[in-house]
Amino acid sequence: MTKIGVGYNVQLAADTKYKLISSTIGFYTDLSEAQWTVLAPLLPPAKSVGRPRTVSLRSVLDAVFYLLRTGCRLRLLPDCFPQWGTVYHYFRY
Repeated sequence: MTKIGVGYNVQLAADTKYKLISSTIGFYTDLSEAQWTVLAPLLPPAKSVGRPRTVSLRSVLDAVFYLLRTGCRLRLLPDCFPQWGTVYHYFRY
């Protein structure tokens, strides 16, 4: 649950939550639009079989860059990033 306003709790999708928080807070490690346009074509496309992606690769990359820059523990990522297990899954490859 995410608290928006006073006393209003709503359930947001992970990607929507990331966009909402990162657009208001923003970290200095976040990718700019120019950087994202260069990196996006280099990332693997989603698989045609299996479960569809539920998080954006941009949010995962932002989380990885945040980890590398700050040196924080993986399990101590701020809530605006995807879950630490998801970030770890992409980080180890």
